[in-house]
Amino acid sequence: MSSAVTKQLAATLELATIFAGAKGKKLAPELTQAFEKPAQYLKQHAAALKVRNVTGPIPLLPWLALIDALAGAKCCAGIDWKSPAEDVVYAVHKLGGPKKPKWLKDGALEDRSTAELLELAGKELKASGKQLASLDTASDEYNLVLFGRKKLAQVKKLVKAAGQQLELFDGSRLKAATAQRKERDAARPTPPPPPEHEWEVFGRNGEARAIKVAETGLSIDRESKTVKEFTLHAFPDAARTAAFAKALVAGWLAEGFKPISSDEAKALASYSGDFVGPLPADAKYFVEKRGKLKIVRGFALRGDTVWSAMGTAGTSFGELVNVVTLASDEAAKVRFSNALETAAEFEWEAITPAQVKKLFR
Repeated sequence: MSSAVTKQLAATLELATIFAGAKGKKLAPELTQAFEKPAQYLKQHAAALKVRNVTGPIPLLPWLALIDALAGAKCCAGIDWKSPAEDVVYAVHKLGGPKKPKWLKDGALEDRSTAELLELAGKELKASGKQLASLDTASDEYNLVLFGRKKLAQVKKLVKAAGQQLELFDGSRLKAATAQRKERDAARPTPPPPPEHEWEVFGRNGEARAIKVAETGLSIDRESKTVKEFTLHAFPDAARTAAFAKALVAGWLAEGFKPISSDEAKALASYSGDFVGPLPADAKYFVEKRGKLKIVRGFALRGDTVWSAMGTAGTSFGELVNVVTLASDEAAKVRFSNALETAAEFEWEAITPAQVKKLFR
């Protein structure tokens, strides 16, 4: 290696130690490999690099190696540039930030861009002596790291020595980020209103079933004297949405359901009281305690689909069900794992289906 590349490697290894502490030293072999033997590194990490559309040696490879190594050590969290507040909180909390930051009480939270949210988070962290930053890859994601502000000057120097870029969040650019978001919103043309989708209603023996189909999702409403359930389905594309809706309606017709009007459906007997829906045996259940309330949540992984439902102990469970179909089984596994990780992070108590039933007696 040339002396310049040797200096970049040394700076990268030192950054790994700052961002990951004792874990950082264990990352040295793969970071060194990215510098000294890029072809070998590419081969060993082909799957991860393919996600980034990297298939050959590029100048950014050692920096990506640092990001991926830190992520593996749970010392770097990646989020999309359009991430909502809950994703920012979750990512920063994983790095050592607060679980319930004060900035969540910001009055304009719903309108804030991700850049603004990161500035709010960084401002609060700065007050506690921490620095939030992103390892810049000139892409549409933030690669977040958190470290002590006492090392800020050193980190800046090392990033420069590594030939890379670092984006800092400490609240100083909040006004600029807000102005940029407002300017962008003002320049964006007003989209046409979405087309109105009508409910198709079917009835049989006192039970009404209705379906409303959108482009990449559909709603299903079921109600009778014994059932009260509303299910939201989401799909990765319009074709799968249409195919699912067609098969579902065909199944209803085969069961003897017939098209009826909305007025006819309203005339049918409705469910009264609290409803406790089926508790799938393949689901994992958790209890979140909010004062005297106990919020019960259920999650199940079924191939390329993730099922979820929730309810309040002592009242109802499963009146609203969410079923999200992903583009692949692997994508569904990631979403399901994220749900379980959230449960662990927020210390929700895991319970069995039998324990769930007792909560809703």
